Amino acid sequence: GNEGDALFSKIAGITNPSSYQNSDGKYTFRLIFTQNDGEILIEWTQTSWLLDDVSPWATDVEIITAPTETHGDTGVWFRGLAYTDNDNCYIDGNGNGHGYWYNCVCSITPWNGGIPGYDGGKATRMRLWIEIPVVMPEYICL
Repeated sequence: GNEGDALFSKIAGITNPSSYQNSDGKYTFRLIFTQNDGEILIEWTQTSWLLDDVSPWATDVEIITAPTETHGDTGVWFRGLAYTDNDNCYIDGNGNGHGYWYNCVCSITPWNGGIPGYDGGKATRMRLWIEIPVVMPEYICL
C-alpha cells in the first residue's frame, strides 16, 4: 500500500487514544506540510480523536501555531483533523464540513502530483505528531 495506508493503519492501531488526552480532555497535535513555500507547521488542540466522524471545528479546536490562511475559499482552511468520507483521503482538516480534502493526512489518491495541503496548496510531504501528556510535553512521530 501507499504511505497514507500505512499511517492510517498506525493511527487505527492506537487502541486507547484517551491516554493521549491532557487533563482538559484535549489532544495536542503538530502537523507539518512540505509545500512550495517550505515547511508549514500547524499546532493545535482538539477534543475529538482523529478517527471520530465528527466536526472538530464545532467541538473545540484551538489553533496554537499556524501561518495566516489567505485562500479566498475558506473551505480549504484548516479546521482540525477528523475522519472523512472522501474517497481520496482517510483523515483531513476541513472540519468534516464538506467534500474538500485539503490538509489531508493519510492520502489515498495523489492530487496534482502531491497531497492537498495547507491553505489550498500542494504538499509533497506530510508529518503528524501527537503530544504525550506528561509534566514536560514530548511528541512522538506518527
